[in-house]
Amino acid sequence: MPYIASNIIEMVVFKLEQDKPLYLLLHRQKKEKLYPNIWQILSGSIEKGEKAVEAALRELEEETKLKPTAFWVAPYVTQFYDAAYDSMNLCPVFAAQVEAGSTPILSDEHDEFQWLPFEEAIKFPVWYGQKEAVRVVHAYIVRGSEAARLNRIEL
Repeated sequence: MPYIASNIIEMVVFKLEQDKPLYLLLHRQKKEKLYPNIWQILSGSIEKGEKAVEAALRELEEETKLKPTAFWVAPYVTQFYDAAYDSMNLCPVFAAQVEAGSTPILSDEHDEFQWLPFEEAIKFPVWYGQKEAVRVVHAYIVRGSEAARLNRIEL
């Protein structure tokens, strides 16, 4: 019987340029063992003893060196089944706004990045859950719904 795991976070990073949201997409290096040569939103592992929110902020720093100006838990959880471990994985999704003009400094895991408008950003992630995460963040956080106010995490 599969077990349920929650040891990965995912994050939609965005900035506002002239009041228009742009979303960060990262390209995994071809040499990466796990999911090489794909476009994705920011993701990473939750370390032992670490809270998901702590992991999200750490991964943002490690993978991009970007600093959030605002931070939210998104009203969405991505999910996937891992056949190798017979596990159903539930991944909390976060959203981070960064300063206009911000440029990530990439870790060795990624070799390219793009800041894209919503319509383009949802075309790039390989995984359905990541595409949906961008849609949810766009609808509920970026557009300023009540969920944005309620789900904001003070830094």
